Amino acid sequence: MGDPLDGLTAEELARFLDGQVDYNTTLQEADGLGPIFNKESCGNCHNNPLGGTGNQSVTRFGLADKGGFLDLGYLGGSLLQVNAINVGCVETIPPEANVTSLRVTNGMLGYGLVEAILDADLLANETTPGVSGRAHIVEAFEAPGIDRVGRFGWKAQVPTLLTFSADASLMEMA
Repeated sequence: MGDPLDGLTAEELARFLDGQVDYNTTLQEADGLGPIFNKESCGNCHNNPLGGTGNQSVTRFGLADKGGFLDLGYLGGSLLQVNAINVGCVETIPPEANVTSLRVTNGMLGYGLVEAILDADLLANETTPGVSGRAHIVEAFEAPGIDRVGRFGWKAQVPTLLTFSADASLMEMA
């Protein structure tokens, strides 16, 4: 697990190996790390094997009441960052939060293959007997205004790996 697929062209293999290096590169403050963060590289959390699940967990929090769930975005969002460049930036769970949850790092292996599935094929599953789920239709960061089937994230709220990676970098390392 974690190795490139058999049969890749030289260019595809080079892109795979390049991606492994980027994925495992430790960011510094000069690279954009912080001021608050969980780990210094993608590979710090997704590491069993590189790109797979990890033994890390993150803390999510929010406010649940009769009106629904609030992610407390006005207080920085629902993800607790456990590290900081400066001790003055260290986060804590706000007192307004009444729900917390530990989530284990999910694996990323094979996500490129998942992204390669055509939206139409995923949408066709909605009418398959015995399937009761519905596709989550969302926009990608890199293609605003274009609806796509969500396929990544805890609730399929992200349609592409580029958007997923940008969001993870922002939430976990910046």
